[in-house]
Amino acid sequence: MITRISNNMIGSAGEYYVCAELCRRNILALVTPKNNPLFDVIAVDSSSQKTVSIQVKTMSLQNEQGWKLGKDICQKRNNQKFICCTRQYET
Repeated sequence: MITRISNNMIGSAGEYYVCAELCRRNILALVTPKNNPLFDVIAVDSSSQKTVSIQVKTMSLQNEQGWKLGKDICQKRNNQKFICCTRQYET
């Protein structure tokens, strides 16, 4: 029996994936509380000198509609340390 993974779980997986990859590179990365409209992950270098806010966007490979991203998805929103990551997942 194949169970479909919910969009919420795919989104969470993407956020934790970004955190894991940053931590592998000696960067402290933390997932923010859900429904934060500005960013999903905060990352800090090991010396605590630099921080960035990261917006993570994910979708499953079965998504036939493609990315539904607004034109302003990577807009800095008055935050010069803003990064946008996208990732596609197999479900």
